[in-house]
Amino acid sequence: MNDAAASYCIGWWNVRASEALDTTELHVSYVAAAIHEMKERHALDVLFLGEVSDAFINELRPLVKRDGFRLVRSGGKVDFGLAAAYNTETLSLNSSSLKSVIHRYGKDTRKIAQRVDIKLQGGDSVRFYFLHWPSRVYNPADTGLRSEMAGYLQNAIARHRGGATEKLVIVLGDFNDEPNDMPMRKLLTTRHVHMAQKEDFLFYNPFWRFLIDPVPYARDGREARPQGTYYYTGGKTHYWHILDQMLFSSTFFGSSSWHLAEDRTMIFELPGICEIGPKTKTSIDHLPILAAIERAGE
Repeated sequence: MNDAAASYCIGWWNVRASEALDTTELHVSYVAAAIHEMKERHALDVLFLGEVSDAFINELRPLVKRDGFRLVRSGGKVDFGLAAAYNTETLSLNSSSLKSVIHRYGKDTRKIAQRVDIKLQGGDSVRFYFLHWPSRVYNPADTGLRSEMAGYLQNAIARHRGGATEKLVIVLGDFNDEPNDMPMRKLLTTRHVHMAQKEDFLFYNPFWRFLIDPVPYARDGREARPQGTYYYTGGKTHYWHILDQMLFSSTFFGSSSWHLAEDRTMIFELPGICEIGPKTKTSIDHLPILAAIERAGE
């Protein structure tokens, strides 16, 4: 571990490689190449993956091992289609497998999130809750299902933080909602850092900043591609959506030695390696997101 740089790069990516989809060798190598580039360009330490199968993970494992990453999956009976790839040189897990947060509702099993505790430099730990919530195709914004799941997750997090000595928490994943939608509000998120500093139950969501076009319109004809993690050709008011996000507990804003390095928050895109949109042919339909935390005084 590099003592001189007490910072960690964290990522999430829905790679669209579930059991229901036929994944190819090209698909696996595409993901491995993108992970390599994220490590080379941004010192990636841990990447949480969505929509994965055991077969896909088994094929990916030897490829990412070359970059020092170990892949872990859940040891539970319910398959969330999630995994975590972490750099064994910089991080360690407090458990050998991922734990599940499940809500029983009648005969239904709500797959809320999976969690893992990761040990940082100096012995501090961060609890990660990562998730992939139901699609808008089958559960539009007004069905209430994701809001119900958000409320249950918020309660689970509150119970953890109420009894934990280390209260660093990061929630990340494909929420299938944007930062301003009701499920995100149910998670008690804010777009204002000072609010997260003031109220310790709030989570700061830095992905609000990606909701607008990065460059103002100009009549000289120059084009500015809107930012987004998902491109939907059937969009009625806009094509690019911010469905993939990270939420940071209030402890990252002054009540611990660890802080969000917000200038390193990004949607990762690299032509030919990692791209989506109307002119691309990859079967993956989401872009990865990255963020970083750093220890004060380093």
